[in-house]
Amino acid sequence: MKHIISFLLIIFTIFLAQGQIQSGEITYKIKGNDKAFLERYNSDPASEEQKSFAKNWYEKQKRAVPFLKYHLKFNKTESLFENHYRQFMKSDNGDDLEIAMQVAGVAGDFYTNIQEKEVLNQLKYLNKNWLISHKIKDLKWKITEETKTILGYSCKKAIVEFDPIMSIGGEITAWFTPDIPFQFGPTTFVGLPGMILQVDQGNYTFYATDIKLDEEFIKIEKPKGKPQPVQEFQKERKELENKLKGIYAQ
Repeated sequence: MKHIISFLLIIFTIFLAQGQIQSGEITYKIKGNDKAFLERYNSDPASEEQKSFAKNWYEKQKRAVPFLKYHLKFNKTESLFENHYRQFMKSDNGDDLEIAMQVAGVAGDFYTNIQEKEVLNQLKYLNKNWLISHKIKDLKWKITEETKTILGYSCKKAIVEFDPIMSIGGEITAWFTPDIPFQFGPTTFVGLPGMILQVDQGNYTFYATDIKLDEEFIKIEKPKGKPQPVQEFQKERKELENKLKGIYAQ
């Protein structure tokens, strides 16, 4: 009986502590996902020369992405996922981290507002500043029964089909923990009933390395500017890229 009472007291203490959490900050890093890359590589009908180029490009970016570090600051309704360095720079091995960010799909900063059901991506691309709007409802998560532990937290697996602005689209896998009752995660991946601690996106994996929870409220600043729907950005981006190709072809 004493053991049952002690167990119930522990559970009650955990729920009480979670109820007092007002905000927090999670640090994420990125690494290459060799399994995902090889699956695409082996099934690609491209020529051996093209596949060799793709493999060398992946290996180059895989060396660069571990130098990237992101912080996710959040309160109950808002979050901001931003580059730790706040500027583009070279990694220790000379690779350009700006290119690595674009390839991994983490160009710019990502602001989320749960009440407005919107994610804003603020970035600079093709010498132009953008504020791109995503709707949280566009993510149709499927929660599975599979679980694993990340940084001491029990996490559930969820999958979704998604076409990101940068990087490779397709099936995205997220691992989230209901033990941190906030609906945020890396970049545009939000809306699950718990904090996302890992995301497998294309050839890259985002993973949490440090978690700090706070009973004090953290104010999150919303990016300034007029949001542009992601569909409009994709259309304008394609037009600009085609225009640049035409200029360089002359």
